Amino acid sequence: MQVDTTSIVIGELTLELAIIVYIIKLSFQAGQVTFQVKTMWDLIVGDSKLQMVKGGFGKAKSPIRIVKKGYDFIEPFLNKFLPIYLKVRKEHESANEDELERLLFVAFQAQMGNFILENIAVPNDITLGAAIMAIIQACFVKVNMNGEVTDD
Repeated sequence: MQVDTTSIVIGELTLELAIIVYIIKLSFQAGQVTFQVKTMWDLIVGDSKLQMVKGGFGKAKSPIRIVKKGYDFIEPFLNKFLPIYLKVRKEHESANEDELERLLFVAFQAQMGNFILENIAVPNDITLGAAIMAIIQACFVKVNMNGEVTDD
């Protein structure tokens, strides 16, 4: 029995081409998902900053930053938040500001979400996202500015 090698080669090439096309399609879809996730994070962070300002914890400057009222309310809780803040910063030293903000947001939500909701968000009628954003900024102020906040 004689094997038709041309048919086998064509079949193998067709299979390889199909695999390459499938990999390209998956790469494109992964890129779309990454873009969508980044867009969702941008919306979450942006809304949190807006709510921080509306709740009186932040000032509408570029970039939005915590004001004295927000810092003063969070300051008694900083001993609970600073270890998380410092750990995430240390583990992700090379992260840019936006990446670090997202990583901190996730860490605070995962580790202290209920506490933040009950002790900061609800008493001040702000969203959980706004409370977490204010905590991130209060930690930054404590670590980098020695707790000095101005409303300027």
